[in-house]
Amino acid sequence: MWLLEPTVLAFIGTVCGVVIAASVVVTSVVLARRLAPLSSSAPLTGEALVAKADIVVSGVSVGLPGSKVDVFSESNWEALVHGECRIEPIEARGVEALLARNVVQIKKDGEALKKVRVREASQTVAVSARLGSLDLDKYGVPKALAKTMGRATQVAVAAGLEALRDAELLDEAWRLRDEYQDSTGVIYATSFPALDAAVGEVSRFATDEDYAFDRKFLFKVLVLANAQLAQLVGARGPNLQTNAACAGTTQAIGLACDLIRANRCDRVVVVSGDDASGETLMPWLGNGFNALGAASIAPTVDLAVRPFDQRRNGMILGAAACGVVVGRKRGEAARPRCRVLETRFVNSAYHGAAMDKHHIAREMEFFVASVEKRHQISRATLAKHGMYLSHETGTHATPSSSCAANEVHALKLVFGDHLKHLVVINTKAITGHPMAVGVEDALAAFALSNPECRLPPLPPDTVPDPNLQATLKLPLKDVDIHRRDLRFALRFAAGFGSHVAFALYAAIDA
Repeated sequence: MWLLEPTVLAFIGTVCGVVIAASVVVTSVVLARRLAPLSSSAPLTGEALVAKADIVVSGVSVGLPGSKVDVFSESNWEALVHGECRIEPIEARGVEALLARNVVQIKKDGEALKKVRVREASQTVAVSARLGSLDLDKYGVPKALAKTMGRATQVAVAAGLEALRDAELLDEAWRLRDEYQDSTGVIYATSFPALDAAVGEVSRFATDEDYAFDRKFLFKVLVLANAQLAQLVGARGPNLQTNAACAGTTQAIGLACDLIRANRCDRVVVVSGDDASGETLMPWLGNGFNALGAASIAPTVDLAVRPFDQRRNGMILGAAACGVVVGRKRGEAARPRCRVLETRFVNSAYHGAAMDKHHIAREMEFFVASVEKRHQISRATLAKHGMYLSHETGTHATPSSSCAANEVHALKLVFGDHLKHLVVINTKAITGHPMAVGVEDALAAFALSNPECRLPPLPPDTVPDPNLQATLKLPLKDVDIHRRDLRFALRFAAGFGSHVAFALYAAIDA
């Protein structure tokens, strides 16, 4: 196996730095211009903004992992709601690539710290959820344009096309109908923008004796999924890319609602795609999470897939894509799937890789209290007729600092005795952790528009964790996974860099 030379690593750092800096600058400039008031009057805030537009989800799509299935298989929704696990063992070649990166962990030895070099397969990641096949030809994407896209971009663009089709906004040529083009925006959420393309090109440079520079390299690393989707369908509204790490999709939906309420457009296609577990990035990102002690190194799928379980032992890298069309209730072609009642996104200003449970609890209380005030929906009603879409990534079962412990701390303070009625849903036992991709947000829209659908169960042998100190209604058996009285879906998402996002979805007639 080869190791990258220091000069090659430096080149990767330079490329990634340029990409991220450009994304931040472009996003800031576009937001500043788009959100500026159209007149000299003061912009609407608070209740006035909420009242200005009834926001709905009119289309939704999900692309799931599974190395032997199409990313956008027609059976995806059925697989998701039935809890079909798409996590698989990593092949020997992939394990070798992980071990070749010369990873050193820092571990506590009593009061001292010691360095532990990762040399054996038992010390590294053994399972992941990986994307299967994707054919952009069926969407009418020109081959020349498809070659300018990295894998994460391809699945995000396809997710947008699928969601727009679900909303019945496209013609037979996969273009927005004329009356929708000027009033449709796009937001792309991703954790590792264009990184698969950048690392792939550098790896090819380091290993291919006949290497020739890819003339499409700039297009691949410029984070253009949002612009390329707009180009394909003719969406001429606001066009943004955002990175809130693993809170990406939920934050982007909040941004979309703000754009609509600020009268910048009538609808926004929110798309997200990440391929952290792909062959190109897995040796780097898998080792990155393992170096932090955050990744599961369990040797088999059944030992690794344990959200909310007393035996959980780390997150599992995954990959996915989703598309959500958010728009005004009036004037949409299809019957809306659900309403977006409330959104909120903030930053805890706390730590790059840790969650501030006290700040999250305060923000969840503020969010739920706002729902009670603005929409006259009590927290008791939310618990009795709602599901909570959890961020739980399966991080180690410590008494106070795991993802699950942070969430339960907030839920217990906010819902109190009502928590026993709230159904808690987790999809990462199905997809692994797909980074910015809000599979949960897509599931909310699908479930609320299909009253008879099941809710994804957790693994049947889940062992309750006493450290969580709360009674959670986790769907484990068939009797638990049908909620015909489901009216609301509360989504919480958190991401590296202290990002926090909430969204509340409601059935159309709720």
